[in-house]
Amino acid sequence: MNWKTGKMEPCVEHRLERGQIVMGIDGPAHEYDGVVLERVANGKWGTSCRILWIDDLRVSRHQFIKPIAERFGIGVYFYPGRLMPEAEIAELEKLFLEKERAEALEAEKRRIENERLAVIGKEHFADAIKKHGKPVALILAVEHEDVSDLQTDYFDYRTVRTVVLAFSKHKRNLFPEMRKAALNSDIPEIRELATAPADWENREDYSGGYGYYLAESKYSGWSIEKIPLYRENQLEEFYCNAGKPGGFCVK
Repeated sequence: MNWKTGKMEPCVEHRLERGQIVMGIDGPAHEYDGVVLERVANGKWGTSCRILWIDDLRVSRHQFIKPIAERFGIGVYFYPGRLMPEAEIAELEKLFLEKERAEALEAEKRRIENERLAVIGKEHFADAIKKHGKPVALILAVEHEDVSDLQTDYFDYRTVRTVVLAFSKHKRNLFPEMRKAALNSDIPEIRELATAPADWENREDYSGGYGYYLAESKYSGWSIEKIPLYRENQLEEFYCNAGKPGGFCVK
């Protein structure tokens, strides 16, 4: 479909070669320059291009790349006749490989550290289970960071930290239980939730909601929530966080 003419037209495959300069657009204020590294045949799925994006040295594949004159919304576009010299491409590829190696090294360090923390967290859980018995649910304090983008109507958050506050012997969502569990932590922001206003008791028990949680906002700051345990090995998901300093507060 040609959105400018409103007519159906056959797709035209532009044979972009190594060095072709392109622009990626994923929002009103998000434009990125890149360069084609190679064309890759995908069998029955046609041909795609590996593109190295200059701003953050990442590589991705794209199949439908149009001339910049046909720019219309989100997509990848190329500048006809604009090619990057091979020497500049080689330098960018060198930087990309160095970045990949550094990221792989950092990922390996994180893996080793997470394994160490998981061992500590497993011991914390074992000691608490000996004292209280196996829990039916966990009460957690979760710190969130807002990653929303208002310009593109994108709303989301990422989890910064998780603290295991208490075991529960039932799956009911009771805010008095959550408030009491908040006092198990030494983190002031978590403890303050024990006396949070009544309108911080969120009951989003509907499709698209976040369930029951105690917080001013789900998108930023600390919230307290209850996680039912349905699987035998589900506790293993919390070993790493429990092994961090202040990450396990079951009394």
